[in-house]
Amino acid sequence: MIRQFSDIDLSDRNSFHVAARAARLVEFDEAADLPEIFHEIQKESTTRGCDAEGSLGGWRWYVLSGGNNMLFAKDYEGTLIVPVAKEIKIVSEAEDKTTIDVSAGLEWDDLVEWAVKRGLWGIENLSAIPGKVGAAPVQNIGAYGVEVGDVIDSVTAYFPDSGFRTLTREECKFGYRDSIFKRERCVIVALRMTLSSVDAPRLGYGDVEAEVARRGGASLRHIRSAICDIRAAKLPDPQEI
Repeated sequence: MIRQFSDIDLSDRNSFHVAARAARLVEFDEAADLPEIFHEIQKESTTRGCDAEGSLGGWRWYVLSGGNNMLFAKDYEGTLIVPVAKEIKIVSEAEDKTTIDVSAGLEWDDLVEWAVKRGLWGIENLSAIPGKVGAAPVQNIGAYGVEVGDVIDSVTAYFPDSGFRTLTREECKFGYRDSIFKRERCVIVALRMTLSSVDAPRLGYGDVEAEVARRGGASLRHIRSAICDIRAAKLPDPQEI
């Protein structure tokens, strides 16, 4: 389903709560909606002029996820595209690992909690990072010795000029806070990830080992709890400032 808004207030769609507005905002929950969305963007280009930077056919567009790395300096005169699907689908399960497909609109920390509850290792060190799943591979989010690129098998995205593509981990070109998605404009719709059922604590960063030991040992729940508390003590809460 597609939901469209015109001249929309963005105050509640960015962490800084800047009272900017967007000429148009489109939410979608099915990847199959994207060709129609971009067809409409192209139609708009025939009636509205725009700076060509970040544009398709002269009409600007941008993906707005959780708005955590976004600071609006002025109103946005194009179309903001917002993925809202939140599905987690188990693709396969083996004795030592589970492969899942995750929709781009899910809150990242909700995915971490889901994995911890099911005894799946690999992303517990990435607890309490704000933002959506679809934004995670763009800058290859990382914390406490772990990067999301470590567990991603592939990323499915829509490229306006060429359609849907599924990029392998190698094709994503993950680096330190970097990926191909910083250079190729697209809309990420889903990640495929493989998480481990085998205990694999990674504690050798900062205060994590001491905090986990204080809680009673290196379980998934203790690691998540320790990292959430460390981040809360060191980093400001965007919702409170």
